[in-house]
Amino acid sequence: MKFSNPGKRALRDHLAIEGILPSNYPASGAISAILKWPLGILAALSMAAPIGGHALAAEQAFPARQIRVIVPFGTGTGVDLLARAVGQRIAEDTQQAVVVENRAGAGGAIGTIAVARSAPDGYTLLKTASPFTVAAGVDSKIGYDAVKEFTPVSKIATLPLLLAMNAKLPYKDARQLISYAKANPKKVSYAAAGPGTSAQLEMELFAQAAGFEMLAVFYKENTQLIADLIEGRVDLYPGVAAILMPHVQAGRLRIAAIVDSRRLPALPDVPTVGEAASAPNYQGTPNWYGFLAPAGTPPQVVSRLHTLIQNALASSQMEEVMRRIGATRATETNERFANDIREEVDRTAKVAKSLGILK
Repeated sequence: MKFSNPGKRALRDHLAIEGILPSNYPASGAISAILKWPLGILAALSMAAPIGGHALAAEQAFPARQIRVIVPFGTGTGVDLLARAVGQRIAEDTQQAVVVENRAGAGGAIGTIAVARSAPDGYTLLKTASPFTVAAGVDSKIGYDAVKEFTPVSKIATLPLLLAMNAKLPYKDARQLISYAKANPKKVSYAAAGPGTSAQLEMELFAQAAGFEMLAVFYKENTQLIADLIEGRVDLYPGVAAILMPHVQAGRLRIAAIVDSRRLPALPDVPTVGEAASAPNYQGTPNWYGFLAPAGTPPQVVSRLHTLIQNALASSQMEEVMRRIGATRATETNERFANDIREEVDRTAKVAKSLGILK
């Protein structure tokens, strides 16, 4: 999908979820792989700037050309949607093009590794989510070091996962699901983007807490995963509201539980996984979205990007996007973001070892 530039006022007035999310979302191809906004070029930095102001001037001059944002997952995902919404605001604010490029595969590793190997100049960013730390904690051979090879730029949102199930299944809620799964070992299946992903970790934690076993089914493309969930070829999937709720409203899926420690105000009657499994100490993996850059990116460039991203999130239009997909804006510092990444990798490795899925 290519966004035109009808003028700043019109663009501000009309940036809404409908401009990003087609009516047939999340059908295959609903959101195009590359998004560009051809805008202007920033004025060149004056050669007469005082030496003490070089870092500030360089920060203010950035970006001087197109920024590429790599999303390591397919189109139509929550990661993709927010990357495009934030990118559109940055393009408007900087008068530079922002291109979102989807490089899905290997549970997000392909696109992630591509960013790690890019020049650390701020012009190639990774827009990722919690699977970034989950994969690094589960698989020591994933191909990237989540702590050493990346510089946190900005965590932008947190978003609880919803445990969805096909509406035609014999069980109608999470408690019935658990009873059925206990009576029919490995007859219940769940979908995940691949081994070592957040979905696998959450489903295995759920099964462990409730005391039953499930069958994992791995997918390369999110569109095929959702199609199989709707058709009943796979039973369960923990995903985000933006993907699942249109099908819930159409009667094709049900939400069995909230994969979080608290219920959602929008779904007050749906229990948390811990409540459904009678496991009050159950703690799911935090589901977050954020931007990162290759390690070694200059601090002043990281600071500029952080400011641009947070300014984009502060707009009323982005607040509406967040509300519509059920996300909560994150405003923590990059230092806290970096600490979160380290802690999540360590915690995931310990959990994966306890579940027997550590690689």
